[in-house]
Amino acid sequence: MKVTTVLLLLFSHSLTWANNIDTHELGRSLANYQACSEVSVMMNDDQMFNYYQNMLNDTRFALLALTSEKSKQVYVTWTKSEAVLVNIGEQSLQKICLSRFDELSRKMFNKVATK
Repeated sequence: MKVTTVLLLLFSHSLTWANNIDTHELGRSLANYQACSEVSVMMNDDQMFNYYQNMLNDTRFALLALTSEKSKQVYVTWTKSEAVLVNIGEQSLQKICLSRFDELSRKMFNKVATK
């Protein structure tokens, strides 16, 4: 009985989250994580790549909780955001990605990766 109650609460929480999510923000985040993953490969920065790839994968996983309509909205925004990011120069994009993956993030990611 207790397990069923907990599962129902978790499920209802997931549905609430899925209904309240900003699909535009999620689509932009996916585009940013993907672009920064690609930039980190060009920079040969494995730590940054792992960080952004994990963020991309976790965010993609979150799409499973969305309705079909919301998923479509996310993909439309993702595609539009990718088109915008393509027009940013490589060096500018590197700076943006590096600023988001700051030294504290790098230290924390190293700490987690070594466990």
